[in-house]
Amino acid sequence: MALLDAWVDMQYYDSAERTRTLSYLLRIQYDTTANAGDGNMVDVLADAADFSTAVNILTWDSTPEYHVRLTVAGGGSPAIQANNQITAFTRIYDVNNVAGSFEVPAWDDTVYDEDNGNIIDPTYNTAAAVALLLLRNPDTGDNWALVPQFSQSRTRKSRNVVT
Repeated sequence: MALLDAWVDMQYYDSAERTRTLSYLLRIQYDTTANAGDGNMVDVLADAADFSTAVNILTWDSTPEYHVRLTVAGGGSPAIQANNQITAFTRIYDVNNVAGSFEVPAWDDTVYDEDNGNIIDPTYNTAAAVALLLLRNPDTGDNWALVPQFSQSRTRKSRNVVT
């Protein structure tokens, strides 16, 4: 039996169009063995909807949407050379020729070379295409096309936040 924590990410919007996202851990957990192995996602979604209603009673903010997120252990340890300020930006079109992008922080620059225009080599596009087969364009809901147009190394600037 595998129990996974289920979170609800609530996006609050105020009258000045400012947003604030808070995450809440639901009491119910997603059970992969419930319903003959199909899981209890229906129950998780029902509790999330009930929580959304309860929170809307408590606040003046509008919560027009919420996101249910499961916590699944996985991944690994960060590499010493990883730098989240460096991003691999991939330009790709969906199946209806609408442009979009896909970004990965701390891309593996010891495996994938880049030229003087910061364009990452074609082997990166091949690896990105494998990942993009599992995703859709969030703007249109359509599947991504098979081949990215290009991938480029970009730097994200930090905001000098002092804590």
